[in-house]
Amino acid sequence: MGHRSFLNFEMENLLNKIMQYLHDPYPSKLLLNLWSTELLTLFLLRSQNNIFPQYRHHNRHVDALIQAKKIVEEEARTFDDENLFSSELMIAEKVGLSLYQLRTGFQRTFGMPICRLNFEIRLQKARHLLINEKNRCLRRL
Repeated sequence: MGHRSFLNFEMENLLNKIMQYLHDPYPSKLLLNLWSTELLTLFLLRSQNNIFPQYRHHNRHVDALIQAKKIVEEEARTFDDENLFSSELMIAEKVGLSLYQLRTGFQRTFGMPICRLNFEIRLQKARHLLINEKNRCLRRL
């Protein structure tokens, strides 16, 4: 008889992302904190005993906020031109929240505003590009 894991697919992906990122030569502490907070949020929402029942009521838009975070992460990794990024209002509309719900809920759930997450991901992307370019230049020598 096999056992069923408490972790769902999204939780396992987050855990793998955290573990892989720990081996990064220049990890961003803010990104690690963000992913850890998201993992904890998913854990609390999934727990059978509902350790903090007020948590779900306190932030009943967690699913929409996680979707918003995914949109921001994808855009920050994919686009190089800031003009292509969705505005906070556009993200709020995509996930079905008001601008106020998005801003306050995102800050409360992930511990940082959307613009900070976008900045951190883009900064990490720039670090990787610089490291890769430096390594290519060293190989040429």
